[in-house]
This record gives sequence, C-alpha cells and structure tokens, in this order.
Amino acid sequence: AADGFEVTIVSGDKDLFQLVGPAIQVYDPMRDKTYRVRDVEERYGVPPEAMVDLMSLTGDAVDNIPGVPGVGEKTASALIREFGTVENLLRSLDRVKRPRLREALKMHAEQIRKNRTLVTIRTDVPLSVSAEALRRPLPDWERLRDLFRELEFTRLLAALEGTQQEMC
Repeated sequence: AADGFEVTIVSGDKDLFQLVGPAIQVYDPMRDKTYRVRDVEERYGVPPEAMVDLMSLTGDAVDNIPGVPGVGEKTASALIREFGTVENLLRSLDRVKRPRLREALKMHAEQIRKNRTLVTIRTDVPLSVSAEALRRPLPDWERLRDLFRELEFTRLLAALEGTQQEMC
C-alpha cells in the first residue's frame, strides 16, 4: 500500500482487520465477504486501527491469547469507544462505572498490555524483495503448449491459443 498498490489480504483471521485502510482490504473466502474500513467498524464497533485494543481486552482464542474474564466484543467495543485506547482505559479505571468490570480490568492490566503486544501485526519489518520482483512472469508459451499436447488437454490447448493471441 505504501508503494501505491491496492492491497487485498485473503484470510478469515480477524487479526488482519487492524491493517484495513483506504488502500487495504481483507477478503474472507469462507464468508465470501470483503472487509473495508466501514465493514470493520460496523462489525466490531471500532475502526480498524482500534482492533488491537479491542483484541487486547477480548483475547483471541484462535491464537491462544486470553481475554479479560467477562469482557466480550460488545463490552470491549464500548470501552474503546469511550476511552480511545487500552492505555487510556487502564489510566482511567476510576471512571469505569461497573465495579466488577473495573476490578477485572485492574486485575488483568498486565495481561492486557501483554495481549496488545501479542496481537499487534508489525508493519515495520524490512522486506528484501521489491514489488516488481513479485510480479507474475508470462508463461513459457511453447513449453505450455507442448505439455498440453502431450497430456491431450485439448480444451486447455484451445484456451491457451486464445489467451496467447489476446496477450500479443
């Protein structure tokens, strides 16, 4: 995305919703649904950049990250909307109205901070490959044609002939 590409991440893992932005979307093939900024906000009640804070509170069973007992998505979403971040929440526990929730958050503060580190996808890792190097090369038409003839893939051979003519 930083190089100007439109990016589609193909995954059903909600962790990746934290990466969604103007040029990045997540396609979940199991649900046949594409998630954009608006979709993440509608589904979780927080913008993509707040997904890390939401998951810090709820945990992630798939990744074996424990959440705060009694805090589900609805409660976590409300807390993040009210306090902005888990750090603001933890600094302002006296403003949490429900005593049991306040106590649970206080008891699990270190786990919440640890969760935040665990669920954050690092985007600052240097890559040694350029976007251009990832471009799919054109096939070796002659070898492909020979293979299709050898295997008697007549329909694929006909499609190949049509495709090759279109590309030339």
